[in-house]
Amino acid sequence: MASQLEKTPTLTAWLEDELIPLEQAAIAAYFHLSGSARHLHGEEFLAEVLPLVAAALAVVAPIYAAKEDDKAPVTLSPADIEELLFRASRTGTRPGYERLSIRRSDLMRAVRSLTAARTEAPASGPAPSGGARA
Repeated sequence: MASQLEKTPTLTAWLEDELIPLEQAAIAAYFHLSGSARHLHGEEFLAEVLPLVAAALAVVAPIYAAKEDDKAPVTLSPADIEELLFRASRTGTRPGYERLSIRRSDLMRAVRSLTAARTEAPASGPAPSGGARA
């Protein structure tokens, strides 16, 4: 049986095209990637992990910045992402999420990609002697 969303392609397209604030998207992605809310340990933990999740999302999906004049958001360049997300993460300063967003469809695709990468990642630790890891 088809869901209401499947019966309404215009609504589905609109929802997929919707821009989600990056901070909210990073929280949602964290829950999907970790598989549980029990990993959250308060605001301090969120402040530490969200920049990492946001940066991971930026690696696999376009991130948009809102313009001050209410024009259509623009896709951030790799240099912008480096400045706003990665550099802030490395220096321990809070990234400026206020004007950043990701499309819902890109978020869903990014979570699938990061989940697949996580399950395909080689085990950590030293490689067995005599060759590469299996």
